[in-house]
Amino acid sequence: MKRNNVDGSKLKKTKEQWLKEGITCFEKKLYTQSLFACEQALLLDATFSRAHHGKGLSLVALGRCWEAVNSFRCALELKPGKAKIYCDLGYALYTLRKYRESGEAYRKAIELAPACLDAYAQLSQMLLDKARALWSHKYYRKADLMYENALFFDSSNVQAHICRATLLYECGRFAEAGLGWRKLLQLDASHTPMYLQFQQTLLDKGKKYLESQYYERALATLDSVLLFNADNAQAYAYRGEVCYQSGKYEQAGSAYRSAQRLDPTYSDTYAQRQDELLTGIKDSYERQKYRETLIAARQASQFSPECAQVYVYQGRSLFHEQHYALARKAFQRAIQLDPAYTQEYKDCGKELSERVHRLYLSGQYAECSLAYGQALAFDPDYAATLNPANELLRQGEELYQRGCYQEAITAFEHALAFAPADPHIYVRRGEVLCQLGRFQEAHQAYKRGIELDASVLQTYEAQRDVLLNAGKKLYELGRIEEACQAYEQAVAFYPTSAKAYASYGKTLYELAHYREASKALKQATYLDSTNAQFYQDCVAELLHKGEVPGRKRQYEQALAAYKDVLCFEPENAKAHIESGRMLFALERYTEARLAYERAIQLDHKLSALYALQKEDLQTKMKGLYRLKRYEEALTVCEHAILFDPADREAFLLKAEILERLNCYQEALQVVKAAPQRAAEPAEKTDWLCNEPFRYE
Repeated sequence: MKRNNVDGSKLKKTKEQWLKEGITCFEKKLYTQSLFACEQALLLDATFSRAHHGKGLSLVALGRCWEAVNSFRCALELKPGKAKIYCDLGYALYTLRKYRESGEAYRKAIELAPACLDAYAQLSQMLLDKARALWSHKYYRKADLMYENALFFDSSNVQAHICRATLLYECGRFAEAGLGWRKLLQLDASHTPMYLQFQQTLLDKGKKYLESQYYERALATLDSVLLFNADNAQAYAYRGEVCYQSGKYEQAGSAYRSAQRLDPTYSDTYAQRQDELLTGIKDSYERQKYRETLIAARQASQFSPECAQVYVYQGRSLFHEQHYALARKAFQRAIQLDPAYTQEYKDCGKELSERVHRLYLSGQYAECSLAYGQALAFDPDYAATLNPANELLRQGEELYQRGCYQEAITAFEHALAFAPADPHIYVRRGEVLCQLGRFQEAHQAYKRGIELDASVLQTYEAQRDVLLNAGKKLYELGRIEEACQAYEQAVAFYPTSAKAYASYGKTLYELAHYREASKALKQATYLDSTNAQFYQDCVAELLHKGEVPGRKRQYEQALAAYKDVLCFEPENAKAHIESGRMLFALERYTEARLAYERAIQLDHKLSALYALQKEDLQTKMKGLYRLKRYEEALTVCEHAILFDPADREAFLLKAEILERLNCYQEALQVVKAAPQRAAEPAEKTDWLCNEPFRYE
């Protein structure tokens, strides 16, 4: 009951009383009770700024800085003009190592109350002291971070800038050190001599390496200077000299130009080096050492890419070395830099063109073509006006009109050497080749012409029609062989013409050249499926030629006809089976069997006809055997074996007949030669046991 009265008495306190109690506890270092009292005051009035401030102080004392920061910010939202709150906020953020935000809070407090400067300066000094201690113990990375924190806290701290820049310089981090120094000089320009002294130290070191010809070390040192200060003209000049001496001309030229841009007084040094390189180029060129000249020119162009004279010497040397396309590029670059060199370029082109003209007049067309190609590579515009192709084409036309076809072809070939992309020359060459009967070559000429100009196709087809019409007229006159030759020429000239192949195949068929006719008609069908019917009609006609004499038992004549069918169409099963029948009738049983086997391979349904023929032989030999006409039966058995070497019954019957004829040794050999049957090893051989002594 007493406890409840105590709680009730607490609730009766005002917010000011709670705050006073909190301050008292804080002064007695009773931070938990102080925090409680401030929170109670805030329960009574959440907008009580002093209570928020007191709560923040208690939280800082308890090490709960993040919560303290929130409390201070709440207090500042309620009363933004309180310097003391900004100071306390800055301290809390400082404790949390939020140096940038902490510094901002302190600077705000100083604006409101300059007396806060002492606390700000004290904390800044503490950071500097920590950084120096780390540096003295060679913890360079940690020292750098600490200096960085000091600058976050107070970016205008000159001492922090100096220390950090010096530390970075000693650690070889020259780009960052230079940046640090430039920031410092923006704050206080009085430290410029120190900044320049650091640069000079590195420059002197680089110069010493240069004089001792330690070029790699010198280059590394001078690069460090340029990292420290990218606008140091002297460093660029030294770097240019180092690269020049070590043969790195492109880098040397770039460095000298940078030095010249920063300080025009270095123009003389750059020009002097350029003149040295030009003198070396000129000396090599005058001694006709063109390869050496090219090497020197390449080095000079790397050093001074804007020097037109370098490219002129390069172009001249390439011209003498017969690298005309490269020479042209070099001259064009020189003209681009200085148009005064245009005439020299034209003079070289004129020299080549005159050489082309001399070779042409002397009839040395191969050498002339080569020279013309060189002139084209060097100066395409000027050389095109001297193209000998038109004159050679005119000569070829005149020779063609006079009937000098071979000479005309030679002229056209020479013209093509000068104008390989002129379709008209290919057409004229194709026409002459047709006159010489070289139709395959003519086809190639027209084909190339069509590739260059699609309109050539009309001329090509017209020439094909001329050949086809010539064959047609000869055919109508009954001159079949001549017509066949004309169609053959048409096929050679136009190998994709179905009409030409069909006509050629037809004439070959009529000339009984069945194998060639079949190939031609198949190609015609491949190119145009409507030709398939004529091909089938030819097959039917040839089969009919064999059927008629076959029915009249004119077997030789029928067999010849079926052979023609097989020449025309080797895969014709009917022709094979009929050939087999004719051969069987002619008692050519081995050939008959092979014909039947081929027919069955092509069409399994024909195996019944083969079995029927074999059955006829078996019936005949058995009948003769029963009539005891052994000689005739023996002959039929031999025929049956030839027709079917796997006929075991024919072998056994032959052996039995030989036994009847007292030919016991022969009978034994036939039995041994008979094909065996695993299922019936003793089939129909009981008679062999009657007189076994005969077979020993």
